[in-house]
Amino acid sequence: DDVLVLMKHAAMTDPDVETRLGALWGLVGNWKNDHEVLHILRDRAVNDPDSEGRIRAIEYLADGWRGDPNIVPLLRSIVVADEAADVRQAAIWALTRGWKTDPSVERFLVERTAGREILAVTQGAARLIPGLNS
Repeated sequence: DDVLVLMKHAAMTDPDVETRLGALWGLVGNWKNDHEVLHILRDRAVNDPDSEGRIRAIEYLADGWRGDPNIVPLLRSIVVADEAADVRQAAIWALTRGWKTDPSVERFLVERTAGREILAVTQGAARLIPGLNS
């Protein structure tokens, strides 16, 4: 349908971050089962030029696609590689909120904290992951 095509295009290419955010919201709310929506969110979580666009995509992925085995590795890579501290923190919060009982996530966050590579881990995740307090 034409609206779906326009929403996908706007989410990926519109120069205005608010338009991209609105398009993402519309896609998640109305076409979550469309196979391309997950692809768009994964792309926006890494490639959106605005940190708010990346953060929103991370939140949508964590809230709606917890069962997808590719989300945790994507979030881990964002924690390690994104240039923006607020985006890294959003990925940390997503991991602690959605996968806090996953031992591999706990180990990953403990390793990040031990190296003090990311300040947001020590500020946010330390309260949520039991292993970080030991």
